[in-house]
Amino acid sequence: GVACGEGEAASAASAAMPLAAVGLLSAALLLRGDAAAAAAVEALKALLGAMKAHRALEDVQQEGCCALAAYAGTGVDAAKEVARAGGVKTLLFAMRTHIRSGEVQAPGVRALRRVAAASQGCRGVLVAANGVAMLASVMKRHDADPAIQ
Repeated sequence: GVACGEGEAASAASAAMPLAAVGLLSAALLLRGDAAAAAAVEALKALLGAMKAHRALEDVQQEGCCALAAYAGTGVDAAKEVARAGGVKTLLFAMRTHIRSGEVQAPGVRALRRVAAASQGCRGVLVAANGVAMLASVMKRHDADPAIQ
């Protein structure tokens, strides 16, 4: 599989703009400082919006899942913010839409693991969104991929 940030540039002209936007938003999520915290929440909402608007574009979903995994990995508060902002459903939609793509599944699973580890409430959001069945399906389909197991 292709690691986050190592994929080829979007080949379709229609994918170039949303992919660039996702890249900028993912960078904004990782900024530090007080002002950056508020900016990160806005970047998170914009990233989720871009993922929703471009569900069919695998590159956008892959980069979005990578960005959400990276942001959720910065700490419990960030992981909780992903859940509060609707990130769990957005991740699950990306994973369902691109079920055959290990490049979408691996960062999607990583992001969901980080969100679920944040709190009981976050695990409840994942369960309520039928995430357990989705994760089981993904793990079965990609049983040879250690990044997904």
